[in-house]
Parts: sequence; C-alpha cells; structure tokens
Amino acid sequence: MTLVEEDARFELRKAALGWCIASLVFAIPLGIAFVAAIRKNAPFFVKATCVFQVIAMFFIFPMLGIVFAVGFYYHRAKLVLVGSLLKVAGAALTDNGHLITASLLIQALYQLAWFPLVITTLFASKLQVMVRNRYSDLCHLSFHPAVYALWIFVSIIVSWITAFAYELRLFTIAHVVLRWYELPLGARLEGRPVREAMSAGLGPHSGSLSLGSAILVLCEMIRAFTESLREVGGIPGKIIGGIIAFIIDACVEWYKEMTRFATVYLAATGKGFMEASRSSVALMERNMLEVYAVWRFPPLVLGLASFMFSLVGSLSVAFIFFGIGLAIRAAHKQGSNSDFITFLWRATAIVGSVSLVNFYRVIYFLASTLLHIVDALYVAWATDLDNSVVKRPEVHAIFALMPSVHVEGAVVQQPDSELGYAPGVAPGQQEASCGLYVPLATAS
Repeated sequence: MTLVEEDARFELRKAALGWCIASLVFAIPLGIAFVAAIRKNAPFFVKATCVFQVIAMFFIFPMLGIVFAVGFYYHRAKLVLVGSLLKVAGAALTDNGHLITASLLIQALYQLAWFPLVITTLFASKLQVMVRNRYSDLCHLSFHPAVYALWIFVSIIVSWITAFAYELRLFTIAHVVLRWYELPLGARLEGRPVREAMSAGLGPHSGSLSLGSAILVLCEMIRAFTESLREVGGIPGKIIGGIIAFIIDACVEWYKEMTRFATVYLAATGKGFMEASRSSVALMERNMLEVYAVWRFPPLVLGLASFMFSLVGSLSVAFIFFGIGLAIRAAHKQGSNSDFITFLWRATAIVGSVSLVNFYRVIYFLASTLLHIVDALYVAWATDLDNSVVKRPEVHAIFALMPSVHVEGAVVQQPDSELGYAPGVAPGQQEASCGLYVPLATAS
C-alpha cells in the first residue's frame, strides 16, 4: 500500500466517523418530524405504514408480504383503534409539547450518569497481577479479583440507571397527561407541569421509582439466566429447558407490564409503589377487557414506521458518504485503485448500518412518548369506568370500539355539569344538552 493510498484511507475513516456521529445528531430533528407527522394525522399514518410495510415485504419476500397483508386485514378493526388512540395521544402531546424536551433531557442525564462509571471501570481494568500457572512454573498477567467484582457492580448499577431513566420518563409523561385528562375540553395546564412532574419523580417519589427500577433490573437478570436453560444438555435437556425458559419469560413479561402500569398509577394517585402496584393490578383485573390492542399494536405500528423512517435516513447518509468517498478518491488520484473502491464500499456499508441503528434508536425513543401517553389514557379510562364518570368523551368513544367493552347505560350530563354513565338509560333517551352528549354504547 502506497503512502498516497494510506492518506486517502485515513481521510475516509475520518469522514466515516464524522458521519456516524452526525447521523445521531440528525436523528433528533427527524424523530421530532416523525412524531409531528403522527400528531397531524394519526389514522392516515397508521394506514400508510401498513401499506408500505406490505409493499416492502412483498418485494423482499412475496410470501411474507402476503402474510403481513392478511394479518393487517384480519386486525383492521384494532388498527383503526390504534389510529384513534394515537390521534388522542397526539392531541395530548400537542397541548404538552415540552414532554419531548423532557424525554431528551432525561436521556441526556442518563448518558451523563453512566458514562463516568464506564470510564472508571476501563481505567480500573488496567489493574493486573502476576498469576502462577497451576500446570507449570510460568506466570502470566491476569486481572485483579477486585476488577471482576467491579465489573459486576458497575453492570448492575448501569442497568439500574437505565431502568430508573425509563421509570422517570414514564412517570413524568403519565403525571402530565393524567392532569391534562382531568381538565375540561379545550383547557390547558397552567404553570410548568413538566418541571413539576420531574421534580416529583426526583423528589418525593424517587424511592418508589427506584424500587420499580430494581424490579425491572431483576426481571432482566432472570431473563438472562433463563437463556442459559435453553442450552442445557442434549436435545431432551434443551426441550425441557426451553419450556421452563418460556414459562419464566412469560412471568417476567407480566411483571414488567404490571410495573409499567403501576408507575402510571403511581403518577395518578401519588401512592407508594407497592400500594400502587396492588391497586393497579386490581384495576386491570376489573377492566382488563381486550387490552391486547392497547399493549401490542401501537408499539408494532410505531416500530415499523420508525424503521422505515430510519431506513430512508440511513440510505441518505450512506449516499452522501459514498459521494464524499468518491471525492476523496479523485483528490488522491485513486481512480484506478480497485482496493480503494472495495474499501469505500465496506466503509459505506458500515456508515449506513451505524446510521440505521442511530436513527432507529432516536426515532423510536421519541415515538415511544406516544406509547406512554396511551398507557396513561388507558389507566385514566379504566378509573373512569370504576367511578362511572366520563371526563374525556373522545377517549371513552375510542375504547368503546373494543368488542369486549360493554358499558352499562348512556352518557348523561349530571346537575354539576359533569358527564357520567346512567345505568338503565339507553342512548337517545336523554337530552343532548350543551352539545356534550356522546352516545358510546347501548344499555346492557
């Protein structure tokens, strides 16, 4: 390899590193634009996502495209529900736009929290001692026993910090959205609700969020342990281990879901974590209904859409980088060097792959704000059913689309101007006073 070619490759490596970092920066405005597109027309966005996904899969693997098309058609009613849910979530996010800023701030604080721990661990890993080989008189360098203990400790702490950042973000979003849910139609929260929610999460409720984070970390540790069960012994052992691992994974997933809803209920009531957990489980048992559409379909749709946006962004970055590589080749007169062209294609593939991961992580992270809003709306709606009140008719109208939802009575306006369910009164039998009457379901 000549000196000129080495200089050209060095320039290409610098450009590759720069564009990998730039993709992480560009992902933020692209993610904000992605969320804005959902807020503007969520039902159309859901339909477009499904159509584009089917077309893309059909071109890659026709049978898979057909499977996706049949699956989307079979669950078309739930997809309509998803579009309506995201529309209401978008309205809540429009009235509380600082939730996006709060999410980015919490993520930045999370990165600052674990970065010093990792750096300290890397420096501590240089602590080595001479160890005598048990089979000979030779000695070799090995890590000090304290280094192994430090690795375990730091990995647990970093996992806990990650879980705490998730819990704090979920608590902040739920706290603001549930306060917004209580307001009359068209009203907005006064003051600085996002700052107040974060202060509550980091202040009086920090212990509860820490406990929730510890439960999430324990769930992940158990899940990591179950993975080893799948590789035990021969084929019979792997089958038995796989069955046991499947059962444990199901239990772990259930605990994670209940921890999520417990955090939302904690934000709604201000109770301690254990009391909020018991109350939220009881609430879910009374109003479980057909919540599969709430738990599974919004993440699926947003995940597919985030991947498509990320793919477009990463291809754009890869195309620009390839053009820069061609310019570097021309500047260093490497036009006839086939090795440099091969190196350029490999570098482009790496930059595109890293950009895809960066775009997807950031875009889906911002889009998951809508998922947390949906969780909060579900808890608020279930609480309304317990109390036979209707605080947000548009939310009740959406959840009434579930086939398993059977609300007793019609929505009536009470003397204090509040809305509620009147058992034994069918829709159409009462006055639609003030334009607030919304027929949700027939009397059961």
